[in-house]
Amino acid sequence: MIVATAGHVDHGKTSLVKTLTGVDTDRLEEEKRRGMTIDLGYAYRPTTSGKAIGFIDVPGHRRFLHNMIAGISGIDLGLVVVDAGEGVKPQTHEHLQVLRHLGVTRTLIALTKIDRAEPAQRDAARRAIAELLPDSPIFPVSNLSGEGIAALGTHLDQLAGQLPVRGSEGLFRLSLDRCFLIKGAGLVVAGTVAAGRVRIGDSLRLFTTKAGDQGVPMRVRGLRVHNQPAETGQAGQRCALNLVGEARPEDIERGDWLCAADTVTPCLRFDALGSGDLQAQQRVRLHIGAKRMPAQALQLDDEGHWQLLLPRALPLAWGDRFLIQDESGNRILGGGRVLAPHAPRRGRRRPERLHQLRTLALPTPGECLAQALRDDDVIDWPAFRRAANLSETEGEVLLADCADLIQARQAGAHYLLTANRWSRIREHLLTLVRARHSANPAAEGLPQRDLLRPGTDPAPSPVLAAALQDLLADRTLVPRGAAVATAGFRPQRPPALEEAWAVLRDFLARGGSRIPLFSEMEKALPVSKKDLFAAINLAVHDGRLQRVSRRRVALPEVIGELRQELRALAGTGGRFSVIEAKTHLGLGRDLTIEILEYFDAARVTRRVGNVRQLTAAVAPC
Repeated sequence: MIVATAGHVDHGKTSLVKTLTGVDTDRLEEEKRRGMTIDLGYAYRPTTSGKAIGFIDVPGHRRFLHNMIAGISGIDLGLVVVDAGEGVKPQTHEHLQVLRHLGVTRTLIALTKIDRAEPAQRDAARRAIAELLPDSPIFPVSNLSGEGIAALGTHLDQLAGQLPVRGSEGLFRLSLDRCFLIKGAGLVVAGTVAAGRVRIGDSLRLFTTKAGDQGVPMRVRGLRVHNQPAETGQAGQRCALNLVGEARPEDIERGDWLCAADTVTPCLRFDALGSGDLQAQQRVRLHIGAKRMPAQALQLDDEGHWQLLLPRALPLAWGDRFLIQDESGNRILGGGRVLAPHAPRRGRRRPERLHQLRTLALPTPGECLAQALRDDDVIDWPAFRRAANLSETEGEVLLADCADLIQARQAGAHYLLTANRWSRIREHLLTLVRARHSANPAAEGLPQRDLLRPGTDPAPSPVLAAALQDLLADRTLVPRGAAVATAGFRPQRPPALEEAWAVLRDFLARGGSRIPLFSEMEKALPVSKKDLFAAINLAVHDGRLQRVSRRRVALPEVIGELRQELRALAGTGGRFSVIEAKTHLGLGRDLTIEILEYFDAARVTRRVGNVRQLTAAVAPC
């Protein structure tokens, strides 16, 4: 069980932790000299149940509120400390605000310094704190005489024994609140594990300011849990990890994240559900995990949905709690939890997007997924799983509970939707093809690129492509070159147009890579100019011809052969010049340049100075 102190400065938080554990958490020289906690302190108390209690002692002075907030994330219990003589003070209220906004619902109250307070003062302090926390037990104690300490300690031990072990679901994530070097061991980082489990030998990624989106590879060489050597640590435990890897200690800051290798990717904006006093658009100070940073908060609606824009990317996940202060750090504005990392920049206030956020506000990822499917949403499964920080195994368990589920996979994409939505998408594509037949019965069908163009259906393009493949597989649609048609459809073309296409196709096939100009075709072919260009335009639209330039078209198989020749020319280096291409293909300079410009536009090649570079998609291995 992790317990964090809360309360006004000089109300005895550090002394109380020392009395309960025997550990002085004021480790800095300045703290000892001034008698005031400045930074986070840590101590541990063993219990008869075997479940250690970890104490995080936080500063009470408002100048160090950011340190207090960094320590309060991920705790199980707030230990609210109130001086019996002074009663409730400003920082008491402020710390209770922090606890509330960060979702800490379990609290108990230590009424300290009872040996120095008059009975009337003690009663007044008890009444005041009871009004603020009516359901929290109050323990009057004296750190000097020890009065009441045994009762408080016994109650804490009982809570630790009753508290369910926090689940280790999800992939490992930890926001660092300490980083230091130990002679003979090297780099050690510490924090409260936010999710998952970690073991000695695990490969992790450390996300620092300089690390970029991929993080720095690190390996766990040693591990301590609640200040004891351990083989594993998990969510809800204080862990110190001895790391080896590429990160330098001077590059690591409080609030940097240490995560499993296959966990969430850093984001620069996230949508959230929160509460508080926030304007429509406001610059704020954001506290999330142990990180404090400036941000811009955009209010999306009147229901508490916000979007937060960050100056540097953080690896956040669904459910992460955060707190917001004003830009100066003088006032707490509110707090909430992350609903959607990698939130969209456009359409963030559209009704359908806000409806999605209401779904994501449900208590568990499983409930969010089930509701989204009931709403007929199409779900990007890898993105959902990463945002929810689920392992592949946990994701499969979640999917097993979903009935009537279609999993659409296409070109590495993986989407989820209901069978009913899948059926409607298939019917939508079929309707588009039939409309094409009615509007232009001379065409071979509807080009696939038009069928899958964004905007034809609100479903993502990979889902449309998967539905098209399904229609082709069951022969509801049939391929016609680069177009598709309904089964049994036959183009209705005038005889002159059919003849022009047959003559043109044979002429281009004989010419191979020597792609002729339009003017050359006009002279060589025994068809009228009108019929020739009508046949060219129809074939280009159907995908039976590719437009190489303003004055040339080619058969798709010729384009494919040219692509293979250029790949062979590039060799292992992946580069070639115009002269090398001209010589290799045996073509004139003008035609060679037009072919290369066509492949540049198709992103097969990329011009770099005086040479062409094959793109990654076609580069040789």
